[in-house]
Amino acid sequence: MENDLSLLKNVPIFSELNENALQLILAKSRSLKFRKGAILMSEGETGESLYIINSGKVKIFVSDENGNEITLFIEGSGSYIGEISLLDDCKRSIHSSIANHRHIAESQSSF
Repeated sequence: MENDLSLLKNVPIFSELNENALQLILAKSRSLKFRKGAILMSEGETGESLYIINSGKVKIFVSDENGNEITLFIEGSGSYIGEISLLDDCKRSIHSSIANHRHIAESQSSF
């Protein structure tokens, strides 16, 4: 449990929250494991979760008009993705896939 709190404290959008607030977020979170190549988010889907990368890497990409993949960046341990669609209530604007096998923490939008 302490490791989970440390992970959240190191995420910039959560860094100023007190322990009670972090515990509430943890209560709405779950740990997920993915294999390399698994799709985490797809462009155009409704965003209902924020993902915190506990370990491993996640590739963020878009598709061009021909369906070719264009990598925008790769996020690693301690990074987070998916927050934009939670904040603006719009559909996801990017795709993301697991660049290598690891843990991702998912927090639901109800927090």
